[in-house]
Amino acid sequence: MLEILSKLPGDNIYQKIDYFERNYDSQFKSLKKIVDIYPSNKPEIIFWAIQDALVSFQLSWKWENWHEEFSNFMIQNFDLFEEDNFLFWEKLLKNWKNNRRLIDLKLSRIRKTLLFKDEIVVNWEFYYKNMSELNKFIALKMWQPLYAKTIVFSIKFFSYVARINNNFIPFPFDISIPVDSRIKQKYFELTWKKWTDSVVRKYFNELWKNKGIPPLHLDSLLWVNIN
Repeated sequence: MLEILSKLPGDNIYQKIDYFERNYDSQFKSLKKIVDIYPSNKPEIIFWAIQDALVSFQLSWKWENWHEEFSNFMIQNFDLFEEDNFLFWEKLLKNWKNNRRLIDLKLSRIRKTLLFKDEIVVNWEFYYKNMSELNKFIALKMWQPLYAKTIVFSIKFFSYVARINNNFIPFPFDISIPVDSRIKQKYFELTWKKWTDSVVRKYFNELWKNKGIPPLHLDSLLWVNIN
């Protein structure tokens, strides 16, 4: 991984990470496609990206398929998104191919997010500069731990949209890596040890701290393959 970064443009580790995520992460590309078409609606898209992360669990297929599907749906149904956010999500969740499990639970989460929509839309620039505060805010509003997988994913997606046509601000070190099956498998490949979620989280949160790579950026570097 560090060998890959060393070959990328940039004068320091953060410039290289920024270049890597912008050019190789399909999640970033899917979100950028939406902002490029609707640049004046960026604050609303930022909120939608947070919602998306909070319902991105128990997917029916691969992450790559899901992100391509939701970006296309967003572009094709943007008028509905602006008019009725909940109806937009109800239609999306009931019709997409790659995220069709636990629909009622996911719609319940969408209802919770609508209670803090204005806070995000109005103050997204503040939260981009203070992502640890956003982590705490969303965890509190969603009644979840700070390190919960979808909570930290929501910070990642938020940051990706906020970064588009804007300066890069790295993730704080106190935002955890999301522990999912992919990260657990990577942990086993690296250590050949048994695990609990807390053990895996601690391992990756500390892994490249001395190299200046925050855990949530490490997640991108471990997730994306460069061929």
